Amino acid sequence: MSGFIDFVVADETEHPAVLAHSNPSQKWPGFEWKWFGPVEVARMYAVITGDTGDENRQRLNAEFGMLGMEEFEDPEEFGASVYRFSPRLLDILAGFGDADIDRVADEWAAYWQSKGWLGFQKDPAANRDVLHRLSGLAKQARAAGKTILIRDAGAY
Repeated sequence: MSGFIDFVVADETEHPAVLAHSNPSQKWPGFEWKWFGPVEVARMYAVITGDTGDENRQRLNAEFGMLGMEEFEDPEEFGASVYRFSPRLLDILAGFGDADIDRVADEWAAYWQSKGWLGFQKDPAANRDVLHRLSGLAKQARAAGKTILIRDAGAY
């Protein structure tokens, strides 16, 4: 199982090239993180909006539309897929300062711990790290007139 996720600044029309690249954060501005795909980003987004209810999380998750995926002959196999980053979350993160990142990192960790879920999200320091990275990418994407694409390497 892979679990590697790349977040890259790119134009949405570049999604086929991002999908085809085995490590797109080496070609486009971005970073790689493990086990932090669109569903987990949507959970973070729900914490930012202050509404972690199931209906809101599902609505926010829908903002991360799939743009493409690897095709295999065997329907049981799946590989990489590329998603668009929520435009609304991109705008929110582009406006974040250190105080916003600190607040959300702590709230996110508390929410994650309250659910008893596994993952780095229980650690406020790790949350700060990924939020700083995402906020920086969001600022870079806005300045370039682009977006953030999420490439999930899939499971192997």
